Amino acid sequence: DEQSMREFLSIFLERSGYTVELAEDGAEAIEFINNDLYDLVVTDRSMPKVGGLQVLAHVKEASPSPAVILVTAYASPASAVGAMKAGAFDYIIKPFKRDALKIVIQTALANQRLVRENALLRRELADKYGFGNLIGRSKAMREIYGLVAKVRDTRTNVLIYGESGTGKELVARSLHYSGVRKERPFVAVTCGALPEHLIESELFGHMKGSFSGAEKQHAGYFERAEGGTLLLDEVGEMPLDLQVKLLRVLESKRFRRVGAETDLSMNVRIIAATNRDPEE
Repeated sequence: DEQSMREFLSIFLERSGYTVELAEDGAEAIEFINNDLYDLVVTDRSMPKVGGLQVLAHVKEASPSPAVILVTAYASPASAVGAMKAGAFDYIIKPFKRDALKIVIQTALANQRLVRENALLRRELADKYGFGNLIGRSKAMREIYGLVAKVRDTRTNVLIYGESGTGKELVARSLHYSGVRKERPFVAVTCGALPEHLIESELFGHMKGSFSGAEKQHAGYFERAEGGTLLLDEVGEMPLDLQVKLLRVLESKRFRRVGAETDLSMNVRIIAATNRDPEE
């Protein structure tokens, strides 16, 4: 909100190739955000009437939401943590070097591009694998549509079984991309394709040095699917001793990396598929 600082930053950033608009205070900034689309907002934290945190809160309601960099002369660890929790991309303390600000801006804009590309990819996946892309009007297919609609928004784990080529993975993806977890990862693993001696490590991850060849810490499929869906395809091919460990994970919602001493909690919806008759 300081005129000299605004004008200095405007000249500096425009010379760096950015298009810049200036708002005198928080209220004018909110008016700008209501009437146009921006990639980034740089705002002072402490301003009369409408402060930077109020601008940040308003920005978070915009769609698409620009990144926000807060600037302040009165920083404390608590205020920095509070700003980041409120959704600020970064927090800069005055006085600052202009090149330091430029690096933060470059990083924020690169992150914005990744976020938007990711959102676009997820929309494309949802269009491709959404509920409406299951094809068929027969009685059997109508029953499947009803089952998908019934369980897609629940926390229930799901077993899909049927002959090879009948579309089990397509049903699994429809469950994910038409349900409440659609913004989170969908991770598919073919159990029959994993080497038996590595399958536990691939599912649950491992710690550095936990076995020969474990040169660094490795996140398994359960961690990569956090918040989303993990498809265990051909689950009937999984060794029986590992199925016992998997059952414990399903019951406790916790797992342990190979070589670790503590458990990790998980929020993952499991969909398993098999071409075997599970009752047999």
